[in-house]
Amino acid sequence: MDSCERDFKMARERLDRDLAITNEDLGRLEENVMACVRTQRKPGLSMKGIVGAFAALVVLAVGLPPALERAGGVAGVKERILSGIASLGQIAGREEPPVPQAVPEPQLGAYVIHDKAYYVPTEEIVPPEQVGAELGRVQRIGDWALKREGDSNAYPPQMNVYYVRNGADPKKEIVLLAKNNSADPGVYTVMRRAAVVAVDTSAILHAKNDQEEVGYVLENIRRLNPSFYEFRDVEDSLVLHLAAYVPDQKLVRMMYGVKGESGTITVYEYPRAYAGSSRESMHGPMYDDAGTAVTSEFEEAGLLWKRYKAVYVTRQEDTFYEVHIETQKTEDEVRRLLRYFVRTSR
Repeated sequence: MDSCERDFKMARERLDRDLAITNEDLGRLEENVMACVRTQRKPGLSMKGIVGAFAALVVLAVGLPPALERAGGVAGVKERILSGIASLGQIAGREEPPVPQAVPEPQLGAYVIHDKAYYVPTEEIVPPEQVGAELGRVQRIGDWALKREGDSNAYPPQMNVYYVRNGADPKKEIVLLAKNNSADPGVYTVMRRAAVVAVDTSAILHAKNDQEEVGYVLENIRRLNPSFYEFRDVEDSLVLHLAAYVPDQKLVRMMYGVKGESGTITVYEYPRAYAGSSRESMHGPMYDDAGTAVTSEFEEAGLLWKRYKAVYVTRQEDTFYEVHIETQKTEDEVRRLLRYFVRTSR
C-alpha cells in the first residue's frame, strides 16, 4: 500500500493548495471511476490497484474548472472522495465464493492405482517366472474421485492381481495378471508408472457409495451454497449414499438410505429459476399454485411443508426443497424426520 499512500498524500497536498472543482465535476469523476472499476476489473485485481487508480484520477482532477466553494470546500471534496473509495471497497467485497476446479485426471486410458500412482498397461507380456511377490489386487472398479490402492477404471476387482517384476523397480513398473472374467486365465502384463495421483478434495462436488467422498462433497456444498439444508438426524437412522451439487444451476441432490429398511429418501434443492428447466422432480412450482390439491400441509422446525402424495415440498425465499419418500414411512414418521432438516451452510 506504500505507493497508494504516497499518491493520496500528493493528492491531499495539492487539493489543500489549489484544488478547484464543482459538484458536477466531482460527480462526473466519481461516475468515471465506478465505470472504470465495473468494466476493467478482473478476478484477482486487488483493492490496492483500484484505490491507486482512484488516487491517480484525483490528482488529475486538480486542473478542473473553479468554484471549489460550491463543492463544499476542500473538506467537502475530501468527503466525496472518501465516499467514493468506500463504494469501491463495497464493490471489491461483493465477490461470489470461488468454485474450485477439479484436478483433471491424466488421459491414460486403463489404469490400476498402486503406491499413490497410476500404472498403465504396456504391450509387454512376461512369463510367470518373471513374476515376484504379490503387491495387491484390484479392489474397486469405477470412476472414483478419491483414488485408493487397488482402484481401477478397467480391470474387474479381486480377480486382477498385481506383482513385483523380478529385477525391476516397482516405483517404475509392476506386473498385472490381467483378466476379463473369472474364467479368463489372464496374461502377465507389464504396467508402467505414469503419474502421481493428485486430488483436490475442495473440488469434489459429486460422490456416491463412498462415505469419505460424500463427506467432502457435503463440506464443499456447505461452503459454496448459502441456502443448503440437510438432515441432521439425531436418531442416526439415515445414511447418505449420494451427494451432488451443480454450482451453475445451484442444484443439489442427495440420496439417503434408511437403516433397517429398504428404499431411499431423495432430497432435491433448486432455485425457482431452475424449476421449469428440467423434467426431473420439480414439484416446487406446485407449492405456489393455489389450484394444486395437496395431500396435507403442516409446519416442522419453522418450515411450512406441503405434501403431494409421497413428495414433501417446502420453500425458503426463492429456493425449493423436495423430499421424496421412496420407502415405507407414515406421515408421522416423515414429520419426525423433517424436524431435523436444517440449514447447514456456512
